[in-house]
Amino acid sequence: MRRQFLDFHSIQYLRKFFRLLFAFYRRECLIIALLLLPLVLMKLPMPLLTGYIIDKVITKGNSAFLDFLCVGLVGFTAIYLSLGYLREYILFCIQKAMTIRIRLKLFQHVQSLPLSNIFEKETGYLAARILNDPTSLNGLFFDAFLTLVQSILTLIVGVVVIFIINWRLATLSVMVLPFFVSSNLIFIKRIKHWDNLIKEQNAIILNKLTESLSALKVIKLFQLYKNESIKFLKNMKSELTFSKKEFNLKYLVSLATGFFGALAPLVVVWYGGHEVINKNLTIGQLVAFSSLLGFLYNPATSILSINVNFQKSLVSLDRIFNILNMPSEGKIPYLRTKDRISKTPRIEFRDISFSYDGLSDALDNINLILENNEQVAILGPTGAGKSTLVNLLAFFYVPKRGSILIDNIDIKDIPINELRKYIGFVCQESFLFSTTIYDNIRLGNLKASYADVIRAARLANAYDFIQLLPNGMDTIVGEDGEYLSGGQRQLICLARVILKNPPILILDEPTSAIDSKTEELIHESMISFMKGRSTIVISHRLSTILNVHRIVILENGRISDIGSHEDLAKRNEFFRNVFFSQTKPFDSLQNRM
Repeated sequence: MRRQFLDFHSIQYLRKFFRLLFAFYRRECLIIALLLLPLVLMKLPMPLLTGYIIDKVITKGNSAFLDFLCVGLVGFTAIYLSLGYLREYILFCIQKAMTIRIRLKLFQHVQSLPLSNIFEKETGYLAARILNDPTSLNGLFFDAFLTLVQSILTLIVGVVVIFIINWRLATLSVMVLPFFVSSNLIFIKRIKHWDNLIKEQNAIILNKLTESLSALKVIKLFQLYKNESIKFLKNMKSELTFSKKEFNLKYLVSLATGFFGALAPLVVVWYGGHEVINKNLTIGQLVAFSSLLGFLYNPATSILSINVNFQKSLVSLDRIFNILNMPSEGKIPYLRTKDRISKTPRIEFRDISFSYDGLSDALDNINLILENNEQVAILGPTGAGKSTLVNLLAFFYVPKRGSILIDNIDIKDIPINELRKYIGFVCQESFLFSTTIYDNIRLGNLKASYADVIRAARLANAYDFIQLLPNGMDTIVGEDGEYLSGGQRQLICLARVILKNPPILILDEPTSAIDSKTEELIHESMISFMKGRSTIVISHRLSTILNVHRIVILENGRISDIGSHEDLAKRNEFFRNVFFSQTKPFDSLQNRM
């Protein structure tokens, strides 16, 4: 089926775009619109006066009047250029402001998407979409819409004026226009297709480049320089192939339009020359007419190039709304005061099932209750679904079946932002922003004072090592905390959660990748911090779960057992294997001594 010039979705997106534009920049758009007609009309005096000067001034030898007209034209040109600058400056400001506004809108929406949607797209790819596509929207208004209006006005004025000068010569000039236009329309859809492929490939290039730069340590360690360079070159060659295709199509268009654009002046010289010889046209009128051809073919050229830019901008507009139309995590009215969550909430997982791929279940019929102020540990082999379970509690993913309740309130009825205020995560993969230690801890509560941040660092047993750093709390941690050790990063993340002071605490393998000394510091901090809050601990280390009330054994996405340390040591094979695997080395060492 043949694709329309503007399909339904494009029309809808254009409406949204212009609604956003006029909502914030209505006054600036009005000023630009008021400047359009004067700027078009101010182009007329030059060719008309040129003909008048040749026929009425130069031929009669009136040098004084010639001087007066030329000086006047200089002043007139200065006014024209000043108005043109004013229009272009306003356009530039709107263009930059709109680009920033749409980038921000995209960035905010991406942040609101469910993690399942975000993980489908790689980081560098999303970054390219956020940065590059809004820039291409300039062709919708700044290059296309306004230039289109101005070009149409110029074309109308030009046609009227040349018909006034000589209708026969004007008719011949206008007859060439359809051939001039048709060559562009033939290739426009194919140009749009290749432009879309180029944009997509550039997003892929940026994504792979970001990935390679993030993995420099691995690349150096495994000597992958050549391999990564080959992949990078391969992606760039693909983009080059698409660009060549688009270039060839554009050049075919320019050849055709250039041929017919050159044909029109030749027709004017040929026919107009005969008119001058036959005394039906003066030399000045012929010169003026030739100059006024620009009022026909320059606007026509602009309209054709606008069409190309417009179609390319529609590609970016579609790509932008493909992201904006992705459903966010949802906005629900804030909880009523009587439904507020308590300081030590009760948590219930009721008949929970979940699947990542829609085929196999990562969790199957999970039923678990954490009473108020209870600390529960979850043990299980890798891939059992432990992290998935706590991610569902934070509503990072939506269960396939069942419900999760906090104080008998379904988390689906709790506003996302409010729900996550109640939850504190300390994960194995501790992430830090490339800023100071103080700023990283303060992310737990942006309203906290400096004293509050120091107190949180002390409670996390992080303050002592921070004081030994050259700039203390003002030390820059580097990208993802690369200037700090794994244990130091984990202590800072723990301080951040302590500053947040949530009623629900989730510890997901917090000590799995740190040394024994730091593990002792974290244990000491956690034991005191876990008091007075509902806590879920995920760990393979028995030392991390010694103080919990109950242990849940999760295997193959199902709860296989629940009990205390003593109960599980008697009856659960998995727990005994974990226990003896961690105590055996110490027993063996004692036997040798």
